[in-house]
Amino acid sequence: MKKLLILALVLGVASSVLASNDWLTSAASSDWFDAANWDDGVVPSLTDTTNTRTFQTHMNTNYMPIINSGDAEVGQLEIGGDSQALIPGNFATVTLNGGTLTTVDYFRHGASSSSTRWGKFIMTGGTCNVGGYMATGYGNSGAETKGWTIVSGGTINVAGDWRFANGSTASGYAYISGGTVTVAGILNMRPSGGTGDTLLDITGSGKVVLAGDQIEQVLAYRDNGWIQSDGEEFLDEWITFDGTNTVLAIPEPATLCILAVGAFGLIRRK
Repeated sequence: MKKLLILALVLGVASSVLASNDWLTSAASSDWFDAANWDDGVVPSLTDTTNTRTFQTHMNTNYMPIINSGDAEVGQLEIGGDSQALIPGNFATVTLNGGTLTTVDYFRHGASSSSTRWGKFIMTGGTCNVGGYMATGYGNSGAETKGWTIVSGGTINVAGDWRFANGSTASGYAYISGGTVTVAGILNMRPSGGTGDTLLDITGSGKVVLAGDQIEQVLAYRDNGWIQSDGEEFLDEWITFDGTNTVLAIPEPATLCILAVGAFGLIRRK
C-alpha cells in the first residue's frame, strides 16, 4: 500500500530495529487522530519506537494530515514527497491550525532520500514544540530536496538549532507572516556548505526569537540575501538584541510612528 507519512520515535539505541507507522495515501480523512489513517492502525505517540518520514509517492493522495485541536505527539517527523507530486499544494504537507504538535527529536520540512523529496509545514495557530533541531530543507542523499515552513500564527518552540538548506542537495524557504518562532539554539543556514536556495522571509507580525546575541551572524546571512522581508532587504533596525535574545521583527506601524515622533523631538531640542 502506498504511504504518505511515516512517523517515528528513535530511542537512541544503535542496535534497535525501528519500525514505521505510515500515513496512508488511502487515508479517508485529514484527521491526524483517526487511527484508520495509519497503517499500524494506531495514532502515533511519544512512546512509539517507530521511524518518522513523510512520503507522497504519487499525486493520488486525497488527504494530507491536519491538526485542528488536541495533542499530536511523535518521535521524529519528516515531511517529503517525490518528483511525481511537485504540483504546488499537492506535495506532502502537514498543517497545524490549533492544538499542539510535539516531537521528541528533530522536525524536518523536506526529507532526505535517494529520490527528490519536497515537503511543506503550514502553521496558522496552536503550538509546535520541537525537541531537537528544526530543518527547513534537509537532504544529503544526492537527490534534490526542498522544504517550506509557512507560519501565519501560533508559536514554534525549537529546543535545538533552526537549520536551513541542511545538506548538499537541499533548499529551504521559510515565510513567517505572523506568530513567533523561538529557537533555543542558533540560526544555522547552509550548515553543510550546500548551494541550495536559502530564504527566511519575515513580514507582518511575524517574529523570530533566537537565544543569545546572534546579531553578527544574522547580519551576515541578511547580507547574503538569505533574510528578507517580502523580497526586500531586512533592515538593520529590525534586528535587535534585548540583553537575552536576538529578535527579528518588523515594528508595528504605531511603534514606528512613536519612534518617528521621538526622533523629531530630539531634532527639535538640538
